[in-house]
Amino acid sequence: MPVDLYLFQLSPPSLAVRMACKAAEVDVNIKWINTFKKEQMTEEYLKINPDHTCPTIVDDGFCLWESKAIMPYLLEKYGKNESLYPKDIKQRAIIDRALMFNAITFTPKVYGVLLPRLAKNEVSEEAEKEFKEKAMDKLNRDLEGKQFIAGDNLTIADFAFWGLITLLGLFDIDTSPWSNICSWAERMKALPYYEECHKELFEFWEEMKKVES
Repeated sequence: MPVDLYLFQLSPPSLAVRMACKAAEVDVNIKWINTFKKEQMTEEYLKINPDHTCPTIVDDGFCLWESKAIMPYLLEKYGKNESLYPKDIKQRAIIDRALMFNAITFTPKVYGVLLPRLAKNEVSEEAEKEFKEKAMDKLNRDLEGKQFIAGDNLTIADFAFWGLITLLGLFDIDTSPWSNICSWAERMKALPYYEECHKELFEFWEEMKKVES
């Protein structure tokens, strides 16, 4: 029986989980939740996830949310590609360290420049500075001499960062000053399931632009 996977098209964590499932060949039944329309606040959804966030999974009655919890769970239970989250404790520690940086620093600093743009507001100089120095400069250094975030193999850490980098592109934020990130981005776009996993995201974005124009 496939796992029910609740996603929002424009959510970086949703994209991360979807790509992880595709890479690990986890059988999922995708259910789209439009948070702009408050679909995450319905009585039915709140019974599944009282924190009303996406992504969320329901696996034979077991409900779990937060992408960085979902990805290890699904890969441990159903995944067919162990390299995405290796059992070696040192390799896992490197991946977990990257996930912590993503959650604690990178995501807030990226949202600091994305959310004002989404609301058609000015981005503060401080937010721009922290985005560049604490998020992008750090990630660029971490990628030095490596093919992927945690080394030379694709892992769930790459999926965690990728959704945010994708949104930067949609908002036409120039990432060219960070050459290592740009090279890594090309490797991510070359993944065989890239187009399939991004189809609904790009369609949703185009519909948003039509409504705004």
